[in-house]
Amino acid sequence: MATTGDVDDAYDTIMANILELCKNGSTKDKIIDQTNLSHEQLRRITAQMLDRELLHYIEARTVYITADKGYIFLDKRQQTNTILTNSKLSDRKNKTEQRLLNSIASEQNIIHSKLQLWTNKYQNEFAIRLTPNPNTITSENNNVLLAATNTKEDYITVVAETDYFEDLKHGWEYTLNHLVEQYKYDIHSKSSQDNISTENKSNYKNGNRNNGDNNTIPIRLIPYIKCQYCNLEFSSEREKKEHELEWHV
Repeated sequence: MATTGDVDDAYDTIMANILELCKNGSTKDKIIDQTNLSHEQLRRITAQMLDRELLHYIEARTVYITADKGYIFLDKRQQTNTILTNSKLSDRKNKTEQRLLNSIASEQNIIHSKLQLWTNKYQNEFAIRLTPNPNTITSENNNVLLAATNTKEDYITVVAETDYFEDLKHGWEYTLNHLVEQYKYDIHSKSSQDNISTENKSNYKNGNRNNGDNNTIPIRLIPYIKCQYCNLEFSSEREKKEHELEWHV
């Protein structure tokens, strides 16, 4: 059974079709032929449209022509349709991303994949992607950035990875932000580890931050900073400088 909203939308569609036909003027017979309306249906509709000043009737030419208010009606309807279309596309995109997220976070993929944190050449922008695994992830997902702090940047270096996928349930952006936060914390801790007390080192090793924050996630730092003399790789500039001072200077 059709609802009032469905009936109103159908009625507006008929009026919009008539207004389109009448932009350059149209006879009653032509409108009937193009819309498949009966004479009685057309008489009632055009009477209402004339009353609302959506149409003008040119008696000397026996034609209906779209009025200014009719063009406004068409413009508003077009804007409404555009909004609805964009909303449907956005909803479809969100559902597709959610299906992909659920697929990635499935038990099989968690077993065989890792979540990687990448950075640009200046180490000031970050992105996340999955490690390519042709056996468990479709090729279209390999090397695809799941989220980025700046989508226009080139992400050329992987700096950390994790097999902790629980964050994916909260969305791409949340996962990226949490991983970046953990990465920066680990880098800072690694650079200042000589100043950390034995007790705090133990807490950190067990996954607890100094302030008692339980929001830590296990990540592995991936060395990418090379010694300028022997190309040995390090996770921080401090490590590299200490190595160069000890072995090469």
